[in-house]
Amino acid sequence: MPNFSPLSETPVQQVRQAVEAALASNWADVVANLRDIKPQSGANPREQARCGSKPPPPPSPAPAANVPWQKRIFFRDTFICQYCGTQTVFKPILQLLSAICRTKLIAPELFLYHPKWTTDKIHDIYYLYSTSCDHVLSRNRCGKNTEGNLLTTCYRCNKYKNYCTLEQLDWNPIKMRSSKWDGLSGYFVDLDKLCQDEKIPLVIARKGEYTRWINLLKK
Repeated sequence: MPNFSPLSETPVQQVRQAVEAALASNWADVVANLRDIKPQSGANPREQARCGSKPPPPPSPAPAANVPWQKRIFFRDTFICQYCGTQTVFKPILQLLSAICRTKLIAPELFLYHPKWTTDKIHDIYYLYSTSCDHVLSRNRCGKNTEGNLLTTCYRCNKYKNYCTLEQLDWNPIKMRSSKWDGLSGYFVDLDKLCQDEKIPLVIARKGEYTRWINLLKK
């Protein structure tokens, strides 16, 4: 099983600089910062672990963690992956940057995003750095939405863990947090407003979830 280590913070800082450039309507700097992003990983970011046969779903599995639950967990863990220690980036920030590249800039292929996460149509940074919420005991194993069973993770670790238990992977949550990191979520409301003002369409799969994030983070 891969022993994931924290990924470089350089791509995260480049995303931050791209966001700040976008908010200043400096499109050239948006392109310059995103063009140089080269996320690195010691393992295939799309790989999934296999730990025997996948358990059948229980008769009444817990629902996926909704936006209020995700907000509680992400901010509790300060957007840091609790399996590998990587500083993650709030996914809607990445989606907004992809939308800007697709419609505002002459760089439609620069920072790809696809709502179905199609392999050749999405930038690796989504797999490696986007924030996700993991059930420590998976929903296939009757895991519930509770403070003790939900962790902030990077998408790489969440996808790799799959339905396995931590014991099967020999993983232990690291309980790493930082009062200075918010996954760039603090830019979200302003960046969304910019895209609305510039009439930049956002192509996402779960528009209701996106709207709930806007409403929660405006408060």
